Amino acid sequence: MRYNANGQLVTTVNDLKHVLQSSVKPNNYRIELLMRYNINGFDSRTFNILVKSSTLPERRINLAEVWCRGRKIQLRSEQENSGEWECTVIDDNNMSLRKSMTNWFERIDSIRRNMAGNLDYMVYANIYQLDVQSNPVFGVRLNNVFLSSIGSVNFDDSSVDQLTEFPVTFSYSEIEPLAYGDNNSGLIHPVLSVKSEGY
Repeated sequence: MRYNANGQLVTTVNDLKHVLQSSVKPNNYRIELLMRYNINGFDSRTFNILVKSSTLPERRINLAEVWCRGRKIQLRSEQENSGEWECTVIDDNNMSLRKSMTNWFERIDSIRRNMAGNLDYMVYANIYQLDVQSNPVFGVRLNNVFLSSIGSVNFDDSSVDQLTEFPVTFSYSEIEPLAYGDNNSGLIHPVLSVKSEGY
């Protein structure tokens, strides 16, 4: 970035190339999900590898409308933290992820089981944007996460060279940015401590 004699910002093509050559890319991300009901030896850390696509949830502040002298004025209201978070996952040969998700789903709402409280099925999830060296540059934590939908698996005789995948949807009640130094929950590297949470 350069400034001319009048103090105006002058952007050149080289400046743009310099900024974009190290820009983050949407295919470089990491997701950590502490799954409560892992079965058949499925490890929570494996979930990071098996997520084909996901989203960084939006954040929104609701608006409050106030009328003053015949004019409508918009003011800030409460922050809307709750929402849904979707992922598309790839399963392994034993469909371990599908089994684990189904087990979690059954424990959330099943006539055969009675849950003691929400802490029995709610977890937290971390979502990171990584740079070209796979270092986290931005991250958010979703609190009170639980599985709300397991998508269908499509069978097709023509799908010879494709892996089995299906969408999953999670609900959460709060989203917060990860503070500096809290860029890893400990699920990937055990040497780092997990942030204290009441789960």
